[in-house]
Amino acid sequence: MTFIPGDVAGTEEDDEVRLFDPGQGEIDLREPVREEVILAIDPYVVCSPECKGLCPQCGTNLNEGSCDCTWKEPDPRWDVLRNLREE
Repeated sequence: MTFIPGDVAGTEEDDEVRLFDPGQGEIDLREPVREEVILAIDPYVVCSPECKGLCPQCGTNLNEGSCDCTWKEPDPRWDVLRNLREE
């Protein structure tokens, strides 16, 4: 990200260029730094391929043991949306 004075002719603010007022004396970096940090963080934590995950019913860590939950059939009203996700 680049900061340039706002009084430079022909300069427009975009994702990579931020304009600032040179007479202000300081630049507030809170928002640009926040944006960069949010964009740099991986939005999904990915386990290793052998990870069994958590039980969707009780939350037991299936890597440490098993649970006694029984699998319920999904609500058939959601089948149309489920099929879209699988495509």
